[in-house]
Amino acid sequence: MLLREKSPVSPDGKHTSVERSTDAWHEPERRILGRTRLTGGNIRNSHINLSKLLNMFPEDAIGGKNKTEAAPRQIRVEWGGPQHVITDIDGSKFIFRSRGWVRRFFEASQAKEGDIVVVTETAPYHINVSIEHVGSNIQVSDHLTEDHGRSA
Repeated sequence: MLLREKSPVSPDGKHTSVERSTDAWHEPERRILGRTRLTGGNIRNSHINLSKLLNMFPEDAIGGKNKTEAAPRQIRVEWGGPQHVITDIDGSKFIFRSRGWVRRFFEASQAKEGDIVVVTETAPYHINVSIEHVGSNIQVSDHLTEDHGRSA
């Protein structure tokens, strides 16, 4: 199925239409929320530091310091494993509350200290995490996250 949308006015002053696919095979728009560098502590303790990315997540998916203070909404995390994970974010520690999958993610992706975790939004409350290995011809600046228009 194709939807026809009216686009902004073209340079000649006329409206043009844009077709957008709504077929099931159409890949949703993906948006990189940010990147974070792995430390040895992240790998040893099976967590991903989200402190610089926290403002990119929905506020209602960020909870308190323990399970009794869990967020009202959860995030679906795709990590390349056989099953996705449903979790909120511990806002006091700046990590995904559910961490059992993180060790498997690090092992499967052969993550090591200094590698970069890329967090990509695939739909509202759905994210994908992947690894960019250091030395893989990908330039990563010292400031790994960008503000994409959301405020804290």
